[in-house]
Amino acid sequence: RRNMTQKLENNDNANLINHSAAENMINNNSEKNQISINAKEDLNNKNRKGFPNTERSEEITVRPMKEEDYDKVRELWQTIGGFGIRSIDDSREDIVRFIRRNPDTSVVAQDPAEKIVGTILCGNDGRQGSLYHVCVAKPYRRRGIGTRLVSFCMQALQAEKINKVTLIAFAHNDGGNAFWKQIGWNRRSDCNYYEFVLNTENITHFIEADPAI
Repeated sequence: RRNMTQKLENNDNANLINHSAAENMINNNSEKNQISINAKEDLNNKNRKGFPNTERSEEITVRPMKEEDYDKVRELWQTIGGFGIRSIDDSREDIVRFIRRNPDTSVVAQDPAEKIVGTILCGNDGRQGSLYHVCVAKPYRRRGIGTRLVSFCMQALQAEKINKVTLIAFAHNDGGNAFWKQIGWNRRSDCNYYEFVLNTENITHFIEADPAI
């Protein structure tokens, strides 16, 4: 009987210790979660600095790109510093051809005044998807618009049974590379990118810097 009493006391003590440890774990997790929430709020506040226009992303319409959007799309591209515009591939004729080939996957972001403030040209070859000309107007950045545009394209590609999507980001494009990493895309370091120019008249003009908007 004495041994059994001792065992019961030991079990009670062990249960108290386990209960106390569980409470400490819950409290520690709660503190960590609160720290994580505060850190995210601080980051969001920092991201808002330098962007005086406080219009919310929800007020921006994300929709499929149409042929008649070309003039406004081109106007946006010409405001993006470092952006490369090709004389043939980005002409009205070729962009319309691209949209007709990919009628549901290219996308624009439009503000309440119907100004186009973001674009992605998105298409596929039946095997994998590709993104081109991913951009958001400078005053509208860091509001989640770019993420919404990419999400639109990925869902459109999935609807067409495409299982993989790729893009090219120039190595010196620090902001762009940080964006893709942040939203979970993987940078390939195990392969090389090759190209062969079939038309030497397809000249690329690079926008030098973001003009004042």
